[in-house]
Amino acid sequence: MTMVNEGGLRWIELDAQGQELTDERKAGLTEDEIDDIIDVFAVQTTEIGEDVAQELSPESRLRALFDKVPQRLGAYLDVIDFCTIPRSYNEVDTLLRAGDALRASVASNSQPLQPSFFLDMLERNGGLVWKDGWIATGKGKELAKPYALPWRRRNDFETN
Repeated sequence: MTMVNEGGLRWIELDAQGQELTDERKAGLTEDEIDDIIDVFAVQTTEIGEDVAQELSPESRLRALFDKVPQRLGAYLDVIDFCTIPRSYNEVDTLLRAGDALRASVASNSQPLQPSFFLDMLERNGGLVWKDGWIATGKGKELAKPYALPWRRRNDFETN
């Protein structure tokens, strides 16, 4: 009921004919009479709820993740690109340790990040799932595409 209490969903009581029980229809009735009239409940997304759904969508979360720390983008893209088939943790670990993306990614305490960090962040934000191995989601692959080409071009230029 939190989404209802916070205004993200509108709770609707319906009678047996599917008609909404408005405050006007409930006026003068006891709680028991109202309960007897209610046949089913429905919910409707409000504008606030639609805004929250958009903010929490995989698209929004992945874009925010990709944009948050540009030095980590290469590692995220490498993992998504690599995980078009199910991959074990060890395979992803080997991939990231062999490339430059992991070395360019450090935590706020200047310590190198571990491959598990990238798997966790991509999973939490809708870019990866575990299905007999780590595999990129459709949204993960789709959203990585526009980032991949500019990043790869810039990275190629910087390393040459």
